[in-house]
Amino acid sequence: MKSQSYVQTVAYSVSSQKDEKKENVNRFNVKEWFTFRVIDIAVAATLLAMHIVVMFFSRFTIARLFNFEAGYIMFIIFGLLLGPIKGSLLALIADTLMLLITGSIGTWFWLYALFPPIISIISSGYFYLFQKTKYARLVLSYLFVLIAFIMVLFIYVWKSNPDGSFKVTSKISSPRYIIVFVLVIYALLSFGLTSGFTYLYFKTKNDKWMYYVMTTSLILLISIVVRWILGPVAWIEYYNYIHRSETGTFRTYGVDYIINFVRIVVKDLFLVPIYIALLGPLFAILSFFKEKYISNKAKISY
Repeated sequence: MKSQSYVQTVAYSVSSQKDEKKENVNRFNVKEWFTFRVIDIAVAATLLAMHIVVMFFSRFTIARLFNFEAGYIMFIIFGLLLGPIKGSLLALIADTLMLLITGSIGTWFWLYALFPPIISIISSGYFYLFQKTKYARLVLSYLFVLIAFIMVLFIYVWKSNPDGSFKVTSKISSPRYIIVFVLVIYALLSFGLTSGFTYLYFKTKNDKWMYYVMTTSLILLISIVVRWILGPVAWIEYYNYIHRSETGTFRTYGVDYIINFVRIVVKDLFLVPIYIALLGPLFAILSFFKEKYISNKAKISY
């Protein structure tokens, strides 16, 4: 009887520890956002070193030919592991440090400087919501995919010519069949990937596919907010800033915004699958590390 009681006590203790770890990961602790511990600094320093290596690889190797925004992946990781405040602060430091190292600090502009912190804040908040329940994960994932597609469709319907063509530049218009082809490819890419990963998750019960669902919707959400909406705004403001002493060269939020919007969306059609392929496998590792990371901080704090 004593042996059985001891086994039950141990099992209950282990179960309680697991529940406590899960609660630590999912808890909404604002105080924790502003608390800096030794382990926070150690993790931040490691991530900063990784960011420098990744950025040098993307800028000074063949990867630069694809105009791949490797920093976006690192900013997402900052938010996932460090939270919205510490993650966004590290993102701001990392982005500014790279400008200093590469000698391009003269190109610093306040709107572009906001992008890294915004990405970290979005990824941190999204990861918190994603951890709540399985159904919240699926609803959020499909919701953001749908919003992204509706935005693209709305811009086309709003700004297309009467014959269905779309102005790509101030002088060049793309025919309707090309625009329709791009929209179909985008729909198949976004909904196809999300639905495919969801099907594999329910079929195999493997959390790996749920992380791919999260990756797809998170990348699309960041693309909507940072690249599609704020990207053209930052470009127009930066262009007008550096040409402020010239006359007749200012860009406007009419045609110029739409032209840049289209360029970014078309570019993302090719880059989003790359982001998903790179970030998807990392989410399981990041989730595991975050659990251990937070549990370790909890032990240190007591």
